[in-house]
Amino acid sequence: MLYFGSSLLKVKAFGGASLSLSPNSQSVNVGENFNINIILNTDGKQVDGVDIFYLNYDPNILEVLDADNNASGVQIKTGSIFPMYLGNTVDTQRGKVSLSGIISPGGNAYTGSGTFATVNFKAKDSGTAEAKFDFTPGATQDCNIAEHATGKDVLASVTNAKFTVESGADGQTSEGQTPDSQENNLSENGQLDSLKNGSTDKTIGDTSVKPSETGTDSGSLPLTQRDVKVAGYKISYGVIALIFIDLILVILAITLYVRWKKKKSLDDRI
Repeated sequence: MLYFGSSLLKVKAFGGASLSLSPNSQSVNVGENFNINIILNTDGKQVDGVDIFYLNYDPNILEVLDADNNASGVQIKTGSIFPMYLGNTVDTQRGKVSLSGIISPGGNAYTGSGTFATVNFKAKDSGTAEAKFDFTPGATQDCNIAEHATGKDVLASVTNAKFTVESGADGQTSEGQTPDSQENNLSENGQLDSLKNGSTDKTIGDTSVKPSETGTDSGSLPLTQRDVKVAGYKISYGVIALIFIDLILVILAITLYVRWKKKKSLDDRI
């Protein structure tokens, strides 16, 4: 189960335009998906664009699901506030989301409050994590909101979210399965018994490689002492090696004989 604490972390310089995460209260089971909206509020100001640089999350606990399968990499879902969105990327290794939205050249500025973008998360594992904007009041190399009239950064505050992810009452693992369901899946695939018994049977087509009759793992034996079953007959690798050597000797003998016959024929003609 994942829970969003109602006491959200706020970073605020003064009253004005803001970015926030919504909703601030939601619970899901591990393995389920949930959406977090990035809300823009211009506080009555006219703005030309917004930069999310970055929205940070813990990739060990949360996973961002791709919103655009037609584009390379992982992207989040853009809103409809701006006609143009650029730099939509997710660094899944470091847990960083970046996105910029701008007005069209010569277009009207945006004023109001709405969904700038939506992040579709998947709860991966238990623990505590934050979704946190990079924001320092007055700085321009992080999240910012560009005012229409001046081009200045008017982002005054951000609201971050803190998540607590629990494994759930049903004992789900981080893979979304209970230990019992994992064991059942292995049994259905015929793998669990072989793992418990230490068997390492492998079958490729009609040829199977098996441990020796004494129960010793064939992978630990010298190659010449291992058995291979071909068309229902068990043959050791040593015997196969001897057969190949004999075959090569026969081919070599035939080749030498043919060459000798050709040479003798030429000598007879001379």
